Amino acid sequence: MRRHFLRALAAAALAPYIGSAASQGSSNRTYRLILSMSPGSGTDALYRAYAKVLSAELQAPVIVDNKPGADGGISFRELARAGADGQTLIAVSDSMLNLLPLVKPGNYDPKSVRPLVNLTRSTAIIVTRADAPYRNLEDLLNAARQKPGELPFGTYALFYRITLARLEEASRTRFRDIPYKGTPTNTLNDLLGGRLEATIYEAGAAVPLIESGRIKPLAILGTERSPVLPAVPTVAESGYPGFSMQVLIGVGVHSGTPEPVVRALEAVAVKAARDPAMVEFANQRGAQNHVLGADAYAGVIEKDAAANRDFVARSGVMQRIRDE
Repeated sequence: MRRHFLRALAAAALAPYIGSAASQGSSNRTYRLILSMSPGSGTDALYRAYAKVLSAELQAPVIVDNKPGADGGISFRELARAGADGQTLIAVSDSMLNLLPLVKPGNYDPKSVRPLVNLTRSTAIIVTRADAPYRNLEDLLNAARQKPGELPFGTYALFYRITLARLEEASRTRFRDIPYKGTPTNTLNDLLGGRLEATIYEAGAAVPLIESGRIKPLAILGTERSPVLPAVPTVAESGYPGFSMQVLIGVGVHSGTPEPVVRALEAVAVKAARDPAMVEFANQRGAQNHVLGADAYAGVIEKDAAANRDFVARSGVMQRIRDE
């Protein structure tokens, strides 16, 4: 009874601000969640699960709209076209707002999005073929040191290219970074086919491949071990203290959205993120439920911005990507 009351209360709070459609009743309101990734990835599945829970809380449809391409640029442009209507949401991560724009300036304006809620803290894992000679991360790094710039390492997203650059800096190695577009399917196929020595994969998606004996885990990229792969050490535990590359996965709105709308949406969005179904969904896929409201999420993004600027300036990763 209390749950139904809270949903009705949230809908009533939003109604005066969401435009003329709201005044005609909740059944006429439709929300849209723009995603920068293609359908089929683990992150896409997470957002679809969230959209379902959020729809129940809003008592209105939430349509997932995949707009991949241009390293997030297409999704940002789609949000700009929709404007500050209060009914268009966008999938964002901390790195999309404080790191990727440093590497590809002008691709989109991170200030055009206001963080609304963080859902999870997701991490990925460095993997190699099951029959590869590398027993652990250090074996792979030693092989790279013996052949600087020659060992092929596949990356399928700009964030993972930056992750590899940070690993190279921390370990004083250099791989041959081979970028892929779209989903990790092509990187996996080339890894299994022997054309790559290693790649980065979402922890949850890697589990069945590890269990079936197709790939071998080397190290977790986050600050903590993954709940779905508790035996796999982190990069920090593997000899590189302080190393961590993980993603805060959340939702934002157009920065021009009126404050009352932001706060009303935030209340509903946070409640949906804490729903037991969302917590279970995230945990089963190797992500950790890590809910932050609008101000806390924005604070974390701002806090890490200076360190990201320093890394991009000294690492040369921006020049490497531009030269390709």
